[in-house]
This record gives sequence, structure tokens and C-alpha cells, in this order.
Amino acid sequence: MRRLATRAAIIGIAGLVAASVATGCRTHAKAASLEANQGVAAFEAKEYEKAKRHFGKALELEPKDAASLYHLGLLQLVEKDAKSAAITLNKAVEADPRHAESRYHYARAQVALGASKDAEVTLKGLFALDMSHPGGHTLAGEIREAAGDLDGADEEWRKAIDGDPGHTNAYLRLAELYRRVGALRDAEAVLREGMRFASMSVELPDALGRVLLEAGNPDAAADAFGRVLDKVPERASTQYNLASALILANQPGPAARALRTYATLIADKADEATAKTIKTLIWRLENRAAATKKR
Repeated sequence: MRRLATRAAIIGIAGLVAASVATGCRTHAKAASLEANQGVAAFEAKEYEKAKRHFGKALELEPKDAASLYHLGLLQLVEKDAKSAAITLNKAVEADPRHAESRYHYARAQVALGASKDAEVTLKGLFALDMSHPGGHTLAGEIREAAGDLDGADEEWRKAIDGDPGHTNAYLRLAELYRRVGALRDAEAVLREGMRFASMSVELPDALGRVLLEAGNPDAAADAFGRVLDKVPERASTQYNLASALILANQPGPAARALRTYATLIADKADEATAKTIKTLIWRLENRAAATKKR
């Protein structure tokens, strides 16, 4: 009987220890999750040092917490610390092999380090999880382009668009590829296609304006730049491009107004010589506009 009682006591103590350990693990996991969530909030608010402190605390509690590793790796990429990002994101992939975004950003870090071959292996793993991942195919296209395989780049960026018809970056990369080889009509078609699916984008009509300007169609280019400025009138580069298009379209008055707005937007950055050149050009355009009215 005593042996049975002793055995029961031992089992009871073991159960208490196991319960205590389990409770401790749950407490650690809960605390780590709280730190990770606070880190994500700080990261989204661009409070990067604060975010790093929270992720660091989370990983002290749970060294293999995939979410903390992933977000810390993203933060390191934002800070252009590709070496640290690659180490952290590799750990994130090991902690959660089925998390596609960890593999994608790990590949980005590898490309930033010049390890394109390694990145291709990582992307192969990504496509096994998500064969139509738009960011992955966009990155794969960049790798192909850097290797001089323009047809391969074209194919990858088309896959990115198939995966997400609103993926702005793929349209921009594809259009720039066509522009570089002189296929301006194809570049225009790609950008117009992208604008149908990503109607809120300002980058696509801005790129379209530059392509149309290069193709010798300043009126259409001015219309494209105008679409951008309807959404973001403070976009200085587009104001300048609009002025250029209007000059070529022989619209000196509107060109002078666009150039004046541009001068205002860059006033705190322009050196004295640049400011003087712009002022002189505005004066000439306004004089030309006035002379045209008198005719």
C-alpha cells in the first residue's frame, strides 16, 4: 500500500511539474506574441528602433518565433542591411517553411547581396508553395534581366501580371524593357493595360507620359501627366515633365504655369543657377504666350 501511495505521489508531483512547465511555456508564448504585435505596430508606424527592441524581446522569449523573425527581417531590408536580413529571414523560413512571404523576402535579401543563384533556389521553393506569387515572379524577372535574358525577364513579368493583374511593378518593369529596346508602342500598350487594373496608380500614367513624350506625342503625354497631377499635384518631377510636353505641344502659357509650379515645389532644393535658368525660361514662355494672343 505504501508503495502504491508513494507511486501515486510521484505521479502527482510529475503532473504538477508538467503542468507548471506547460503553464510557463504558454506564458512565454503569450509574452512573445505581445512583444511581436507591439513590434509590428511600431514597424508600421516607422518607429524602427522601437520595433527592433520589441522583436528582440520576443525572440529572447521564443527564439524560433516565425512571425518575429519575418518582421525583423523585413525591417532589416527597409534599413538596407541585406546581410542581417538574409540571416534573419533564413531563420524565418526554417521556423515556418510554408510561409511564402518569408521565402520571397529572403530571396530579395539574397539578390541585394549579389547571390542571384541562391535567390533562384529560394524562389523555386516559393513557387512550390505559390506558383503565381507576383512579387516572386517580378524578382525572378529582375534576375533574368540582369543576366541578359530579356525573353526570360519578359516571361517572368507576364507571369507576375497573370498572378496579380494590378501588380504595378511588373507593368513598369515590362514597359521599361520594351522602351529600352525601342518598342515604344508595346511599352504604351503595357502601361495602358496596367492602368485598367490599377486605376489608382500614379506611377503607371507617369511612365506612360514619358513613353509618349519619347514617341513624339506631346499632347497625349501632357494628358497622361495631367492625370498624375490631378491626384498628386505636389509631384515635382511630373510638373517638370508636363512643362516639357506642353512646350513641345506649342502651348507656352500652360507650360509656363507648370514650370512655375515646379519652381515652387523645388525652391528649397534648387541652387541659384538652376532657379535663375527656370525663371528665365518662364519669362520667355510667358512672353511667347502674350505674343501669340496679340496675333
